[in-house]
Amino acid sequence: MFTIGEFSRLSHVSSRMLRHYDAIGLLCPAHTGAENGYRYYDAAQLPILLQIENLKSYGFTLAQITVLLTLPREELVQRIHCWLSEHPEYQVSGPGIERYIKDEESVSDPEELETGVLFPVTKAE
Repeated sequence: MFTIGEFSRLSHVSSRMLRHYDAIGLLCPAHTGAENGYRYYDAAQLPILLQIENLKSYGFTLAQITVLLTLPREELVQRIHCWLSEHPEYQVSGPGIERYIKDEESVSDPEELETGVLFPVTKAE
């Protein structure tokens, strides 16, 4: 388990944003301390957060992301391809979308998040 601060540092997502995700039900902590209300996250939540950040970088809203996270992988990839074809201002960099849409088991080591794969899309000016 990671405290919200540790999880924030590992994922490069601010603790303020993690609190917001919790408030809207997008990514809730694995555990909240009964006595102190502290939020604790599990390593298994890192891939979910990675997907959220990737989808944000593609231009999806948080409301859209909430729905997208419930889709099977193939449908998710199809929706992203469709979205990007309709929104040319977002340009995928790197080896392609499929590499960045990870199954929950694929990021088992938090150090993997340090490789810079959190933001594979850039917005064209």
